[in-house]
Amino acid sequence: ALSGKRKSIMCHFITMVVGGGDSALIAKVMRDNGRNSRTINNASLAEILKPGERQMLTTSAECDCGTVLATTEAKAPRPIESEIPKLRAKGWSQSKIDRWFESKSTANARPDSRQPLDSFELWEKILERVIGLPGVSSAGLFVHFYSGDQDHEVFIPTRLNVNRAQFSQRMRECIQDRLLIITA
Repeated sequence: ALSGKRKSIMCHFITMVVGGGDSALIAKVMRDNGRNSRTINNASLAEILKPGERQMLTTSAECDCGTVLATTEAKAPRPIESEIPKLRAKGWSQSKIDRWFESKSTANARPDSRQPLDSFELWEKILERVIGLPGVSSAGLFVHFYSGDQDHEVFIPTRLNVNRAQFSQRMRECIQDRLLIITA
């Protein structure tokens, strides 16, 4: 399980947003499916949430890079070299950039061992179970490429409310920085 806050990491992370419900029951659904449910409070995402909706980081590994979610934009080829000017602008030294580049290159060359913990079918199952819990009025997914701490990064999210029948198809068309949420 993740502990503490992540700093200076550039990766995709999946956040689940849930309105209502018991946190312990939600956490059990996530654990039963190999995922996490660490509460976060990103102010940018909070701006589009309805009263009673909360954010939970679902990552069970180092990050969610390679996720099947947000395939239309989040998985668009983005050469890691394009990130280097941003790192320099943040004041990173060349040796730190070199270490980051080596780490990212190695990670990108590895086969994705998380596949069982990231599939459309898995996310459908999780969301169906969560939305079916007592007191849950909404549940959805949000993917963002973070360049810093998940609680403090600033970005412009959008929101798309769908019904249960629409969720499966819409999830396959999901885009980065758009909250896709099932409303009861």
